[in-house]
Amino acid sequence: MSGRTEELGDEPLTGNDNIQEESPKKPLEKKVIILIVILAVIVVIIAALVVVAIFNWNTKPAAVYNPYKVKSAAEGKDRHIYLLENQRSEDEIKNGNEMKTLTVEILAGHDHLLNVKINATNQSRWEVAKALEDLSPKKSHVIEDVNEYIKVFEHYTLKEMNVEVSHDPFSWKIIGAETQKLSKPLVDTYQGQMKFAEKHILYEMHLPCQAVFGLPQVAPKLLVSENTYTFWNRYNLEEKGEEGVGGVDFMLCKIAAESYVGLFMDSSNAHNVTLRKDGDGMKFTYEFAGGVIDLKVFHVGDALSITKIFHGTIGKPVCPPLWSFGLGQSKEALENMINEYVTKKVPLDSVWMDQLLMNNSASFTIDNDNFKGLKEKVEGWHTKGISFVQTYLPQLKLNSAIHNDTVQKNLFIPDPQDAAKPFVSKGKDTGECSFIDLLTNSSWDLFKTGMENLNNSAGYKGLWIRQESPYTVCDGPCPAPVSYYESLPLQKNTIPLECQYRHSASATHYNVHGLYSLLNAIAVSKSSEERIDGEKLRVTSSVAAPRLGHYSTLWRGNVNSTWEELKRIIAETLAYNMAGISFVGYPVCGYKEVKEELCVRWYQLATYMPEMRLHHDGKSSKEPTSLPEKFLKAVKQRYRIVRFLYTKVYEAEILGGSVWEPLGFVFPHDENCYKDAVLEETFVVGRTLYVVPALAEGKAKVNAYLPNWNWYSFHDYSLVREYEKDGKGKEIELDASEEYTNVFIKGGRILPVQNEEVLNTKELLEHPVTLIVAPDHEKKAKGTMVVSEDKNFDIKNKKYNHYSFTYIHGMFRSNMIEGYTYDTLKDTELFKEIHILDKSLANVKYACALTFDLHFHELQVTSHPTHLVLSPKGDLKLYLKHIDSITFGEDASKTLCNRSTMIYIRNYDESQKSVKLGLDSSNGVKYSANFTLLSDQTLYLALEPAVGDNWRPADVLVEGTLDRRSEKMKLSDFALTIPRINEKFGFSVSTPEGKQLLATSGQFLMEGDRFMKFDFKLNGDKIYGLGERVTEFELADGIYTLFCKSQKSFVDNHKLPGKNMYGAHSFYVFHTSEDLFAGVFILTTSPVDVVIATSESAKTLSHVIGSSTLDLFFFHRARPNAVVAEYQKLIGKPVLVPYWSFGYHQCRWGYDKIEILKEVVSRFEEKGIPLDVLWNDIDYMIEYRDFTLDTARYPDMDKFLNELKAKNISYVPILDSGIARKPSYFAYEDGLKKDLFIKSAITNKPLVGVVWPGFSVFTDFTHNQADEFWVSNLNTLHKVLPFDELWLDMDEVTNFCDGECPDEVHYADKEFTTDKDDMMIYYIGHKKLNDIMVSLDAKHANGVSEYNLHNLNGFYTTRAVYKYFVQAKKRPFIITRSTFPGLGRYGSHWLGDNYSKREFMIYSISGIYNFQLFGIPFTGSDVCGFADKADLELCKHWMQLGAFYPFYRNHKEINSGEQEPYVDDDLAKISIHTINTRYTLFRYLYSQYFEISLNGGAFFTPLFWHFPGDQEAYKHNEETFLLGPNLKISPCLTPSSQDPIDSYFPNHDWYELFSGKQVMTKNESSTIGKTVSLSCALEPNPVLNVHIAGGSIIPLNRPSGNLGKTLSNAIDLVVVPSEDMAKGGFYYDDDKADTIQNGMYQRVNVTMNKELLEFSFGEKKFEYEYGDSALGNVKIFNAAKYSAVKCA
Repeated sequence: MSGRTEELGDEPLTGNDNIQEESPKKPLEKKVIILIVILAVIVVIIAALVVVAIFNWNTKPAAVYNPYKVKSAAEGKDRHIYLLENQRSEDEIKNGNEMKTLTVEILAGHDHLLNVKINATNQSRWEVAKALEDLSPKKSHVIEDVNEYIKVFEHYTLKEMNVEVSHDPFSWKIIGAETQKLSKPLVDTYQGQMKFAEKHILYEMHLPCQAVFGLPQVAPKLLVSENTYTFWNRYNLEEKGEEGVGGVDFMLCKIAAESYVGLFMDSSNAHNVTLRKDGDGMKFTYEFAGGVIDLKVFHVGDALSITKIFHGTIGKPVCPPLWSFGLGQSKEALENMINEYVTKKVPLDSVWMDQLLMNNSASFTIDNDNFKGLKEKVEGWHTKGISFVQTYLPQLKLNSAIHNDTVQKNLFIPDPQDAAKPFVSKGKDTGECSFIDLLTNSSWDLFKTGMENLNNSAGYKGLWIRQESPYTVCDGPCPAPVSYYESLPLQKNTIPLECQYRHSASATHYNVHGLYSLLNAIAVSKSSEERIDGEKLRVTSSVAAPRLGHYSTLWRGNVNSTWEELKRIIAETLAYNMAGISFVGYPVCGYKEVKEELCVRWYQLATYMPEMRLHHDGKSSKEPTSLPEKFLKAVKQRYRIVRFLYTKVYEAEILGGSVWEPLGFVFPHDENCYKDAVLEETFVVGRTLYVVPALAEGKAKVNAYLPNWNWYSFHDYSLVREYEKDGKGKEIELDASEEYTNVFIKGGRILPVQNEEVLNTKELLEHPVTLIVAPDHEKKAKGTMVVSEDKNFDIKNKKYNHYSFTYIHGMFRSNMIEGYTYDTLKDTELFKEIHILDKSLANVKYACALTFDLHFHELQVTSHPTHLVLSPKGDLKLYLKHIDSITFGEDASKTLCNRSTMIYIRNYDESQKSVKLGLDSSNGVKYSANFTLLSDQTLYLALEPAVGDNWRPADVLVEGTLDRRSEKMKLSDFALTIPRINEKFGFSVSTPEGKQLLATSGQFLMEGDRFMKFDFKLNGDKIYGLGERVTEFELADGIYTLFCKSQKSFVDNHKLPGKNMYGAHSFYVFHTSEDLFAGVFILTTSPVDVVIATSESAKTLSHVIGSSTLDLFFFHRARPNAVVAEYQKLIGKPVLVPYWSFGYHQCRWGYDKIEILKEVVSRFEEKGIPLDVLWNDIDYMIEYRDFTLDTARYPDMDKFLNELKAKNISYVPILDSGIARKPSYFAYEDGLKKDLFIKSAITNKPLVGVVWPGFSVFTDFTHNQADEFWVSNLNTLHKVLPFDELWLDMDEVTNFCDGECPDEVHYADKEFTTDKDDMMIYYIGHKKLNDIMVSLDAKHANGVSEYNLHNLNGFYTTRAVYKYFVQAKKRPFIITRSTFPGLGRYGSHWLGDNYSKREFMIYSISGIYNFQLFGIPFTGSDVCGFADKADLELCKHWMQLGAFYPFYRNHKEINSGEQEPYVDDDLAKISIHTINTRYTLFRYLYSQYFEISLNGGAFFTPLFWHFPGDQEAYKHNEETFLLGPNLKISPCLTPSSQDPIDSYFPNHDWYELFSGKQVMTKNESSTIGKTVSLSCALEPNPVLNVHIAGGSIIPLNRPSGNLGKTLSNAIDLVVVPSEDMAKGGFYYDDDKADTIQNGMYQRVNVTMNKELLEFSFGEKKFEYEYGDSALGNVKIFNAAKYSAVKCA
């Protein structure tokens, strides 16, 4: 970049050495000056040597200019603020125009980011970041993306970064975080100068750099040498043949091999940066002509990680549409040129037209005289797949439509002499022109209008912004005064620097000039988002600026046709990629006349560069249509790799990071990679292709340096270099062929190519993909591919298919990272061939593909000397999204495509209650299968490899369960049928009458330790279970994935990818006959997919388990409650919860200080709303660390909680699974000392993840001290925070890193996979298993991997907390998010993070049904919804529904508004009525729950549960439900506008509970009930539709205050006779721990037989402390019939 900035402000800025414009001097004067300088240097050296000798180097450092001293300081955790005062005299400050006081902010940001801002105190100075924030203010929003979570919550504090600040004079340095273990400061300003004047800012720092990279277009090479570099945008066509210049002040400082520091100076002002060697590092001197100091330091990581973090800060680089990656052409004679391409069948994707297309160079116009019929022609080109790109000039021609619109809307840049008028200048092409004030987003409307007009005149798919520096032919005013340029050298070819934008007083063009190109790109990009066709517009700019790459690609203009330029564009492209601009273009062969040799080398290079476009002056032909065949070969090679290039640039927009990199960034430990010839003249694309172009004139050979790795020729697939243990890199000599470029595939990569000859990328979409697999020395490889429709917001809305390919252990896998839509199948996603570059595979005889639908397909196998080719056979079409795996081998008998499992042993025991089978699989592995009859109702199958250590979860089932045996029945009575010896393995179970209930279908398939498949045919019409998920209770046909995963609730559409959530319960029941059910339970901790399909006669369930072992339980026919009770005999009956847990609970994320908690309680009291339990989310902790209380924000919590207890209000705080990895944090230090944390399989050290406290570790509950660790820490917490019970969250276990953070920087990289994932033949769930969780390779103390233990983390955590409460002699109430079979005997559940939408309110009912099946009945949903703002009417209805949940809690996320019942008077009124109704039903609800804790079963059920013979009842699962057998609830689930509602009632006598009105009479001649119309009125008196069944007797409490006060009142009875009969019962107990085990409960039975009401009481061993054991009133329905009855 050129430009001189001296005499600009208060002191001069030094320009580049090679571009300074020196004033002429006489020769003699020059010689004298040189002589004086030499003598001065000699004197200085001698003086220095004398000083050294005298003081023996023990001198103080020389004084530097820094007059600022800290006057006051405010130092927080992650933000320090300092007020600095200038120590110079008033006169010195005034004469130097310096600032008297400065304000310094030092901020610890996310991802190892330190931000230092220095500004004049109480002065409005120009700040780039602030201006852009004002332009597009960020809205307060709900954080959805895990990477956003990390940005907001994960960062080192300033203390942990070891940021040290000196006060006199002010300076700072970064020692580096403890984990970085660096011996020297990363950044040190102690010896640096600091000056802050009005228009001259000086700032210096030292970094221990070994090398510096970056400064695209400003520095001539990628390696930044000692020099001064100037930043000032200037259009300088005349000077260098370039269209425009710009730059990004971002540098990577190499500290060590894999340790880089990134420096970004965020400034649009003219400034210099000078680099000089300084001791063991480099000194950086910044000089600014204004603005502020806004420095961002990114530390410490490898080069790619630092660039990703930087891009995440400024905006990730945009990926242009697919057609941009094809060949582009700029030429005036458009039609003839296009016809020539088409006629000669030469590929062409885009044509570009400059301002000659415009009407007199007026933007957004077409010259219809010279370009007649253009619109129709463009439409034809677009139809053929040739995109048309038009030009936009920021110079608005006077009296053009956009100029007039700008003036009318007052959006112009004003004239400095008259602000009411636009400033008028002269453009190079436009003549007189004005300019838009782009510092307001109102200007975007101008672009929308202009672009719509342009589209109507002639369609276009791209807009090319040119001359946007902004360029004028005048130096300021037109005409400029003679002295104008001499006094202001920055003024050359741009509008007056004093032009004032409307944004603020500081927004003069002097400050904004360097931002103007970015503002144009933002305006065009934002304005294009509302295009009618929704297509992503290609935006191309000509002047670079920070953040530009987020909105636009970059065209580097009319570069010269020289060998020097050919080399330079490599370094510049690499530097721009670092700076956040991935897609950079240069004219192929340069702009001017060129020789053929240079042109062919340019074609070869451009093939592998971001853009391949021809743009020249027309003086020599450069089009492939008129050049020899070798040029066309380069173009065809480009189309071969278009899909690969598009994928990598698309991924950069998703993840950030460079696509084009130097080899040294990929092999940082190989110093040879940093040699000039390698660093500046070669490059790596997507860490896959290593390009070694021929860049020297007349050279027939080229040298390629290959690091010690596997390298394959992209040209012929040969293995050019093989990895050697302890080997070193090698340089090899290659032919510099004009037929192809020397390109190498890095071992360990898979890349997509398309080998068909096409005319454009549109045709590419019609052809399948070939994948090249280049294994590394461990025989592994991975790669990716993106398919997108290039629509606006595709990435934001995840409307793209993102494939991940892996090759490991001789198996190819195709996985999905994002997307997986089955609605559209594109030919470009067809798999054509897979080329595996491994000559050792020459003897492969078979290949078998397994697809997502669990079908197997034989593939064609073709061997070549260098590689193996796999392809579909015949007409078979295989889409990549359908392929799960491809396995292959030399022994065809072992193929999965023809696998069988035969019985070779079949032995019954003497009792005929078990049978042992030996199985022989055709893959050569033997298995054992044992059937055991555990009870009259339960059959158990254990299947496992005959040899090996087969792990099973030992503590999930109730102890001794598997030792049980049926007392009466034999296997023959159970109707178990097993094939004979030498027959294929399978089995069936039938009824005693011979009706088959369940039978295996097809083969049991087992392969390795990660795949088992078997199918069942069920004789049933309805299936329920298989959770956790958000969907209807009855399972529809489709796929269901079971694997614990942290994610907000979303509706399960039964399609891939799997919608698995927090819990994994592979238990289902199915309806077998009129009123009977059967059940199946698969006990496995591995991931599971179940596919349901319906045929005319039966349901087929295909099961895939990621395991080699199977524990399967079949529960024979019974009523549904009996089936569930039998299941609970295996996994344990539900834990009893305290009385108060049945009350009303209030919570919100954001109660972040004690004053808010007190205010919540106070507002409940003011409105008279009952409150039983107050909850705290993570707000209460110190920096989100478990077992801590932030006493600064929550002082005197013990006192406050005692006050709550006095009011019968309990308190429950949250705990997460992640233990903050913070030195001196007691829980971390204790766990580390005892070796209690899950270990990384990579480092064998505690695995590091990221959750709310930042970097965290996770408890290994297989360690024998783990439970005690939690118990001890809970005791510690209870001492400062006397909680009543606990809430466990994030215990799946959740980890924002997608596996682990091995270097604490890579956690945003979606490509980080684990071998466990890659080893699975079938991709269960069809998405990454370790997404948002701990690495499945992680190791546990018992030797078992996380893969097998992941699903148990919630179980183990809950059990540990349960032990704490048992030891404390308290009845446990533990609400947990992650669940697994057996957890219900320790804890309860809430349905997780739902949304404030009616569908989630409705689905909460089926969610609670499921957890009744799963043995965790005390479950509820976040009332009114957790995410999004709650609608008031929805909240009213949800408060009513929630009153009948087992667990009744209102909970809301932060930043989504209040939804406590006191926020609205009507809501308060409804809530009081609803909560009191719940209190009224307390004893009944509690007794129903107690009954299933005692005997098993469910109490919150659909209608068919107690009316299984009513076939109509099965159709109304989500509309109405039963509480126990006696009460029917008909909630209001639709808006009030749809009142009244229809509710189905089974055929029985039904009454309104509170009025006694009969709504239905049983019809003795029918089994079907009827629909009744019910009111859902909210006003004037809210209606709750609670109905009681005839024949019931239930207790009713008398509500008073909250539940604690209610229990002090006498209890009433409601008696509802049916045929003069009624019965009921309820329980009392001691409300303490071990109630059932110690028999401390009493059942009260009440019966009515005609006129006799009888009570019977069980044994009572305890003192009941509440008052509701006293009988109050007895209310008998149909009382007139019993009017003569008297109480005895």
